[in-house]
Parts: sequence; C-alpha cells; structure tokens
Amino acid sequence: MGYVGPAPTSAKVTSSDITDGTIANADIASDAAIVMSKTALSAGTGLTLSTNTLNVDAAQTGITSVGTIGTGTWQGTAIATGYIADDAITLAKMASGTDGNIISYDASGNPVAIATGSDGQVLTSTGAGSPPAFEAVVGDGFIENADFWRLTGGFNGSENPVTSNWERAASDQADFGEIGTQVYKHDGSTTFDSEIRPSGTFTFPQTGMWLVTAFANCVTASSTADNQSALIIKVSLDADAGTNGDGATYTERAAGFIALYSTTGYGSASCQLIVDVTNKTNVAVQMGIRDQSAGTYSNGSSTANQTGMSFIRLGDT
Repeated sequence: MGYVGPAPTSAKVTSSDITDGTIANADIASDAAIVMSKTALSAGTGLTLSTNTLNVDAAQTGITSVGTIGTGTWQGTAIATGYIADDAITLAKMASGTDGNIISYDASGNPVAIATGSDGQVLTSTGAGSPPAFEAVVGDGFIENADFWRLTGGFNGSENPVTSNWERAASDQADFGEIGTQVYKHDGSTTFDSEIRPSGTFTFPQTGMWLVTAFANCVTASSTADNQSALIIKVSLDADAGTNGDGATYTERAAGFIALYSTTGYGSASCQLIVDVTNKTNVAVQMGIRDQSAGTYSNGSSTANQTGMSFIRLGDT
C-alpha cells in the first residue's frame, strides 16, 4: 500500500495517532458496533461491565446522590430518623385512628392510643409506668351548690334548735349570691322535696359532701359580769323517723363558745363540719344556741349576716 507522506509506524491506528477533537459523528458509520473492549470505560461503584453491556448493580450501598426521584415505590430498609426532615410529617401522613383518642407512650416508651373518654371526664395521670386515662372528676370539679341562711331578728337566752326569723340571705338583695338549688329550711308544715320536717330543720337538695358552717354574734346587757353561750350544729341520720320527722334523733357534732366577762359586751363564735349526705330523706341538720345566759342576745339582721348558716356542696359522697 502506498502512502502520501510518511508511512505509519504501526499497522494500527492508536489514540496518539488521532488529533483530539478530529473525529466527528459523520466519520463513524451508522451501523458501526464499537465493542466495550475498544473503549476506555471501566466499571465504577455500583456498575458492572459485561461484554458490551454496562449494568447497574441491584444492591447499592454507595449511592450518595441521585437527584430527585419522581416516581416509584420505596422497597428498601426503613428510612432512619436522620433522613426525615423536621416538621415533614403532616397529619395526612399519619395512620387513621379513633375519634377522640390521644397519642401517649406506654411504660416501654412505645406510642399508645389513649381510649376516648365519656362526656364530662378529664385526662388524668395514672402514675409512673402507666399511660394516662380519661376519668370522672372527683366532686365533678366545681361547686354545684352554695347557699346562705341568716336570722333577721335576735332572741334572748337559749334556743335549741333555732326555729324562727330565718331567711335566705340572697332572697332579696342583688349583691348576695348563691349557686344551684337552695337548701330547704323547714317550718313544720310546708312540704319541701316531698318532705315535712320540724321547724328549724335544714335538709339537702342533693347527696354529697356538704360543708356546713354556723356563726353567731351575741351581745349582753346582763346585770352580771359572767355571761356565756354555745353555738352548735346538730346532725340527724334518721330525720324521717316518726311523723314528719318528729321522732328523729339529732346529735351535736360541732360547737363554738362565747364568753362575755362584762355587763355590756359583744362576742362571736363559729363552728363547722363536713356532713356526708348519703340520703336526702334521712340526713338533716339544725343550728342551736344553748347555755346562753339570761340577758344575752343572739343578734340578727335582714341586711347583714350576723347569725346564720352556710351550706356548700364540696363533692360526691
């Protein structure tokens, strides 16, 4: 074979014989098959060269960046927390649950659903190592009843029980308040809550734990300098005994004492107790003034509370 110019030093054309950038697409036949061995390609991480095929390995451990994956289903191992962006999990991505349930954690630190409670229940701690629970509030969580009764006029000496001059403090004054149904003050003839009780007896509109307080203000105009009186609260657990309660037994359960050491003086006393009203029919209370010296008066007023009783329901029995 003849050559124009110097003869090639080798029968094969090597890369060094070709000036960079001189082979164009037009110089390669459209049906040319360049085998893999004629290229400078080599297998990299995750790639395999097989004859004339470049394969992507099925199992990849070294891919650090693949751009944006637009489609497909992830079927690999669980995605670690560090690869999930903060605030990336929306409500729509959470599994469905039961209406009213609350997510908490059990003793092992695993998520757990707190079952929905009933109307009026509140979420309550059940102690360490146990998830919280919806439970009823002891005493309903608020005061349902509060009532106030007072004497509109005073009396001289003892009266046990005190039967007359009672009025409900909030009955005619806008600045006096009460909560719920009033306590019943009986007069011996009027029916309250289907019951008649002796005069001076108080019964309750609802069972529960009731805080009962009695208070009295006294003044003496006695000719002697040694005067006294005792304020008491009596409780009956058989208030329905006899006819309309006339056979009931009342036991003194609280007392406050007043001692006046002058011929003209003033004194006050109070006493209280919590009454467990387990039955509205059987449980009742009375207020009394006993051992009051002649010439010593228990005061009363229709505009200010001087002597009387208050009733507050604290909770369930």
